[in-house]
Amino acid sequence: MIAFIIPICPKHYNYIYDLLEIIDKFYITIDLYLVFSNDSDYSIFLKKDKIKKIIIPNTNTGNIVTYKKFFALDTFKEDKTYDYFIVCDSEITIIPENFNQENILDKSNKIFKNKIIYAGEVKDSTYINIIKTSCSLVTDGDILEKLTKNYSLFFWWSDLPVYKREHLTHFFNVIKYDSLNWFHFDHTIYLSYLILHHDFRIENITPLINVNFSLESYNTTDINNLKILKSLNYGFSFLTKPLYYNHIDFLKNEGTFLLYHLDRDVVPDLKSDLVPDLKSDLVPALKSELVPALKNDLVPPLKSELVPPLKSELVPVLKSDLHNNDNIFFIIFVQIIILLLIFYLFHKRNHILLYLRLWIR
Repeated sequence: MIAFIIPICPKHYNYIYDLLEIIDKFYITIDLYLVFSNDSDYSIFLKKDKIKKIIIPNTNTGNIVTYKKFFALDTFKEDKTYDYFIVCDSEITIIPENFNQENILDKSNKIFKNKIIYAGEVKDSTYINIIKTSCSLVTDGDILEKLTKNYSLFFWWSDLPVYKREHLTHFFNVIKYDSLNWFHFDHTIYLSYLILHHDFRIENITPLINVNFSLESYNTTDINNLKILKSLNYGFSFLTKPLYYNHIDFLKNEGTFLLYHLDRDVVPDLKSDLVPDLKSDLVPALKSELVPALKNDLVPPLKSELVPPLKSELVPVLKSDLHNNDNIFFIIFVQIIILLLIFYLFHKRNHILLYLRLWIR
């Protein structure tokens, strides 16, 4: 059996409310545990009868999200009710057709059978530090440094963030989570543990599909890249909305059941069915951590003459240009009248008529 664990804060309650509506609409059964920071946050959650709660103790942790996830997992480590825990963020939705225990259990089993971690090469020091810091919670040795090519292979959220319950007792004996900082990424820590203790291996996808990042927020118009991933036993369980709708038939058939990062603009392929999601208030979400996901397969739709306007400082100019187009003929007409009046003041009437005749011709 599988349970979902989601750390939650009040500003994201609406995502969970929407998710619960879909679950009710399609009569889906799910064990959903929400992890609250305190009793006050829980008290204002409106759909208490639809979820199960976990409230963490007071903490001064440097990474509240990872702490919440680990605290919840630690709570369930001896609970044999569940085989797996899927631990994700609140900004998610589901694909109802594929969201069932049989499919989710099959996807989870295959991850632990195939034992493959999909990673892309990064150069940015921030991502390298995430891998290095997360690995350091598992070991002080140099094994992971070598296997991750000096911590340059980045695998955060490349695949479904699922934890196997029977690992958790040993996992929490190996790691301590009382002194976390921002660079401790929960599932990266767990995958590092799986490499050292359960024979998982890293698959470098950079030379295969030309992506210099993990598969987090991955998007492509090239279905051949998805076929390459499929040949590597990739499960396609956990994707972003733009990628899913770019290849909806293929991915629905592959059993995709969970979409994430609904709060982000993850640069879809500008298809009309995705336009409503490109809200102006999401434009700032095009942060540097998403840049590695912008691969060559996205370049063709972006014509070179359109690239310069895709800058925030030029947006007002684009808006004003579009607005002025509606009045351009009126402005030209007014300018012509003014010129004629000037000519009238400084020239004789016959000169004006002459200019008019010449202009008309």
